[in-house]
Amino acid sequence: MKRLLVANRGEIALRIFATCRRLGIETVAISSAEEVDPPHAEAADFHERLGNGFSLSYLSPSAIVAAALRSGADAVHPGYGFLAESPIFAREVANAGLIFVGPTPETMEKFGEKHAARILARSLGVPVAPGYDDADQSEGRILSEGRTLGFPLMIKAVAGGGGRGMRVVTSDAELPEALAAAKREAKAGFGDERILLERFIPKARHVEVQLLGDGRGGVIHLFERDCSAQRRNQKVIEEAPAPGLTKKKRKALHDAALLLGRAVSLRNATTVEFLVFNDGDYGVPEGFIFLEANCRLQVEHPVTEQILGCDLVEQQLLIADGGELLKQTDIHECGAAIEVRVYAEDPAHGFAPTGGTISRLQFSSAPSIRNEHALRSGLEVSTAFDPMLAKVIAGGEDREEARKNLIGALAETQIDGFAQNLGFLSALLKTPEFIAGAFPTGFIPELLKRRATELEETKDQILGIYFAALFHRLPLSPVRSSRKLPPRFDPFALRGKFLLESEGIEGPGERALRPESSFTIRDLNFGSEEVVQATLKDVARTDLCRQTLLLDVGGRRIATIAERFNSFGTPTSIRIGDRVIEAAVEFPGDSSLAYPAARIVCFGSLYEVSGVMPKRVRSADEGTPDSAVVSPLPGCILSIRVKVGDAVSRGEVLATLESMKMEHGILASADGVVREIKVSSGESVRAGDAVIVLHEV
Repeated sequence: MKRLLVANRGEIALRIFATCRRLGIETVAISSAEEVDPPHAEAADFHERLGNGFSLSYLSPSAIVAAALRSGADAVHPGYGFLAESPIFAREVANAGLIFVGPTPETMEKFGEKHAARILARSLGVPVAPGYDDADQSEGRILSEGRTLGFPLMIKAVAGGGGRGMRVVTSDAELPEALAAAKREAKAGFGDERILLERFIPKARHVEVQLLGDGRGGVIHLFERDCSAQRRNQKVIEEAPAPGLTKKKRKALHDAALLLGRAVSLRNATTVEFLVFNDGDYGVPEGFIFLEANCRLQVEHPVTEQILGCDLVEQQLLIADGGELLKQTDIHECGAAIEVRVYAEDPAHGFAPTGGTISRLQFSSAPSIRNEHALRSGLEVSTAFDPMLAKVIAGGEDREEARKNLIGALAETQIDGFAQNLGFLSALLKTPEFIAGAFPTGFIPELLKRRATELEETKDQILGIYFAALFHRLPLSPVRSSRKLPPRFDPFALRGKFLLESEGIEGPGERALRPESSFTIRDLNFGSEEVVQATLKDVARTDLCRQTLLLDVGGRRIATIAERFNSFGTPTSIRIGDRVIEAAVEFPGDSSLAYPAARIVCFGSLYEVSGVMPKRVRSADEGTPDSAVVSPLPGCILSIRVKVGDAVSRGEVLATLESMKMEHGILASADGVVREIKVSSGESVRAGDAVIVLHEV
């Protein structure tokens, strides 16, 4: 093998190029016509620019093969995603006389497609979940089979991966729309809309076994990884080895994976995935079921490399070039490794996809840390591609050391210019469940629900911290108030009169002050939000150093007192009632506002508190205004579900949007009647663009 074309982009292309450089193999990058100087293209020896969009570039077997032949490549590596598990692509590469770095088309057909793999596993005695995997894809048959299986139910794209084309359905009413959405995502992401059904198993762990095969009957395992930390069926954190498994369960998983690999005469790299639970649960004595196989390199392969000290891409290239397979006795584990996926998404706003221009970029350079990305300052991150920005991998002598190393690395990592999930990842690594290493695939959804409940319970304390920090900050910055302050501002001179009211409300011919102001408390790491009404009622000097603020928060009386301060005079220890809370507070925005936005670290998360300015008061004859329903993120409108004149309810899905290969609903912001539809299906929109105008009722 002398010259390799990588039929992919981003960090996986750079990852493969790095191994090729070490082995002395020349590299060829591809890109779509609309990409402007992509980093992976700059890193290759040669660059082939293909057509516009996915269908004429990364999803076009003929275009990629033609580019390989033009560039003089003698081999093609598919990376992951796109065409990595397409038997059509693998066969077209081989028919052109090129080496395909991956399993054979025959293996993909028997093993890589989810329905065929289920059938194979059943025939070998490997347990599978009850489901429907027949060839009949008619809507009536699928709906009927789903209702027979019962709920909760998982819909999966046959050719899918990365959480796309997957839906969990909890009721009969949800099934038709979930089926249609899964098929659309599968068609858009993989060019194949076929699906299968499985009973959803909520209380299980996701454990996968890495295999290598030589295509001549030799198959070895490279131990296992745990990928249970998932959100929307997408992996968020992966680690090796899987924590908490008994020797017996580990061996059973390895043996089942090897049995499947040998049955298809596996060549090259494949991962076999299982759901693992207690023996006997769900009527399965073995305590695990076969989930699916991925006939390609996995995103999480670095954690396996970290504990084994081997290069999986190198092994792929050697096997594809006719080299010898490693012996099982050559494979030894050492230490532990954990990987997190950094996504372009905003946890504070429902994990909505984001994008934009990177203004600052920094990664940890610690020796225990491995960073994989294709980013640079000034790079425009588009919503047209997968939202994964980078992977950060930490090693250690044991799991706890790897976890701590990873937390430290994330604290050093900066990707500025748009929202991403770095804070969320760091917070996840600090949860008791993750520290214990005992959590199912539903861990993150359950955690988000719990954090929302905890925010509702602690909102008074968080607002008390905000007021304490704001109060002690006031002498250093202007305060907008209806009262003219004395030249030498002394907040204690205003006892009983100290008001932090908002700007005042424009009324019909008058100006009035609002006795209560509204505050939004948003959990920036876990996404929950609370809005509360609050007033600072009084300030009492407790002693020479401490002052008590008396608050009215939603009708509840709260006393807050700052007990310790940092060198900048900001409270770090605040007593609220009988509870002393440690917190860190900063005011990063406009300091001239009456209620400047604050960021508060406490209760294991990062919160943003901001005063909500009151709306304009309307006279009685002005009527109810129209309001625009806007797109929450950039993308392409897939469908409009309403027409002018329709009555809609708050929270109802009015349109669907595709962004970063996933579908998202655009919801009604209030009860009302559709007055105007401002976009059409197929139209591109930016975040904040008006989609539908409602007449509120």
